[in-house]
Amino acid sequence: MPISAEINESCGIATIHLRGDLTLAAAREIETLFSHLSENGASRILLDLAGVHSIDVQAVSVLTGIVVNLRMLGGELRIVNAAGNILQLLGHKHLRRFFGLTSTVEKALNSLEHHDPCRKQRRQQKALAARFA
Repeated sequence: MPISAEINESCGIATIHLRGDLTLAAAREIETLFSHLSENGASRILLDLAGVHSIDVQAVSVLTGIVVNLRMLGGELRIVNAAGNILQLLGHKHLRRFFGLTSTVEKALNSLEHHDPCRKQRRQQKALAARFA
């Protein structure tokens, strides 16, 4: 099954929801997508694998390169919703940490909150709203 991607962006965080099988060829397409996103300012990326049925070892290798490149640019990648053979491949303790493996998008977003450029803006809006309430 070919891979498809849906992208949501907010406050410098891009969430990529994948569907299909993550093979080497599909991972190369995703690599191009990551390059495009980082060129356009998205340095923190969540890769949602809830719709991915399988992943091969070569795709894991490509994802590893993506993580290294993002980190060199000051960014981060978090993989969320990994299950089945994907979780088996990425389940090793060091790989879990390397890929920032998280069970849900919400948890991954919360873990990125300390880097959230919109956090200050939301705090200021709350303070302003409280002042006029």
